[in-house]
Amino acid sequence: MIQAEDKTYENEVQEIVQLKNIIDSKEAEITALNNLVSEVKGDNKKLAKQIQDLEKNAKDMLLYP
Repeated sequence: MIQAEDKTYENEVQEIVQLKNIIDSKEAEITALNNLVSEVKGDNKKLAKQIQDLEKNAKDMLLYP
């Protein structure tokens, strides 16, 4: 009886360790994706600024042909 309880406990401990590893892996994945999102947002801001500048230059070019 004690051996069965020990095996059950060991299995539960192993399962807990596996679940903690999965959680750690997912947290690392989330961090990497958040970093990527931040980078993309920065790139989007730069592109928006470039578009504004190009639109202004296009209007200026039309004013002075």
